Amino acid sequence: MYYLVERWYKDFNIYQGCNRANTREEAARWLVKEGYATDPSYADKLIKLMNQHVQGKPEQKDKFTPDKPFSYRITPHITYGEFTLNDEKRRFTRQEQCDTALELCKYLEKLRAHFGGKPIVITSGYRPPAINASVGGASNSEHLYNMTGVGAVDFYISGVDIYQVQEYVDKTWNYSLGYGAPKGFLHIGMRLERP
Repeated sequence: MYYLVERWYKDFNIYQGCNRANTREEAARWLVKEGYATDPSYADKLIKLMNQHVQGKPEQKDKFTPDKPFSYRITPHITYGEFTLNDEKRRFTRQEQCDTALELCKYLEKLRAHFGGKPIVITSGYRPPAINASVGGASNSEHLYNMTGVGAVDFYISGVDIYQVQEYVDKTWNYSLGYGAPKGFLHIGMRLERP
């Protein structure tokens, strides 16, 4: 076990530890690429097992992808259209953008539940560079979703005091928070060096 941890999961000699992988699938493929596993289908078998047993349920079959219709529900109460303001120019172009948006939406669902099921209203999600520039967004805005794991959403909860929401988010969201309550919305995001 010690050999496995020291040689394959941490940086060792010419190897880069697979604990640096962005996803569990990437880590499984890395173990084959770097020579830990000699079975060429090891990664696929390991991924299949992980998908069957992670959190006691298989991976979602109807995965959120850039080509889904705007009516697609990212989470039970948030549609792809809401996240893109129903604007085709704001449609995601890469899978990792969808994965980041899903993580943000899961947190929004928790907020919705905490505040009695009142609707979340998204005022800005993904902003491609041209749209980001036209609205005066920062050149390195999290709304650009320009790197894996980086993204943001601006929102408010209908019928709930924005300062109350901001206070709760400040205590429960582990990543970046824009204190936009005076402007009527909040910004939650994720950066490369999170939290």
